[in-house]
Amino acid sequence: MDVSLQAKIYLRRRNPHCDGFATEKETAMNWNRIEGNWEQFKGKAQVQWGKLTGDDLDVIAGNRKQLSGKIQELYGKGQDEADREIDEWVNRH
Repeated sequence: MDVSLQAKIYLRRRNPHCDGFATEKETAMNWNRIEGNWEQFKGKAQVQWGKLTGDDLDVIAGNRKQLSGKIQELYGKGQDEADREIDEWVNRH
């Protein structure tokens, strides 16, 4: 069972009205935290997306749109898929 599914099950058990997905507002608030603490999150991003270099992460500098674009470029993913991966990553951190 993947980690995101486990998290959804856990959230559902804690709150039966929760579908396990963060709302858009919660995701935006979480991203604001990541953006403000980018230096601490760079290493976590590099663990998640190993093809990102330190230089890539310095250029991205916490900009979610740039992170999405770089994931698309390096991994050949579509925008929706890259954004979904970022959302899942944000919600885990």
